[in-house]
Amino acid sequence: MLSYADSPDLYRWQGKGNAGTDRNGEGPKAFRWKGKYWLVEDVWAGQGACSSDDCTNCKPQEGVLPGNHGDVVVSGDRAYFFFFGNERRAGGPRSIPINVVELSAVDGKLVPQALSEPTYIDLKPEREPEK
Repeated sequence: MLSYADSPDLYRWQGKGNAGTDRNGEGPKAFRWKGKYWLVEDVWAGQGACSSDDCTNCKPQEGVLPGNHGDVVVSGDRAYFFFFGNERRAGGPRSIPINVVELSAVDGKLVPQALSEPTYIDLKPEREPEK
């Protein structure tokens, strides 16, 4: 289970409990996009996701995003989800490709584009203002 702590100075920390989900997971990625806070975590059968308006009360979404140990890069109003895939070549060494898909926010859920579609990345230097 993911937990979190707060610190007024990065030296003294106070544990705050669970990070809003009741799933076991690792490799969390928290980010702000489209007016919400999002959390993506590796749940060993894909990536679990949840959203929050206040960064405290998290609403888990059903289903999982693809891959393992993902990261999200927000660029302007677009978000790109980078993740590890897992592929074995017959008789050859194991290769672990890094994949990327563009995300959409639909009805409060993160939705990846189809894995079979090409992803065109257009990174912008602007960020959404911090709140």
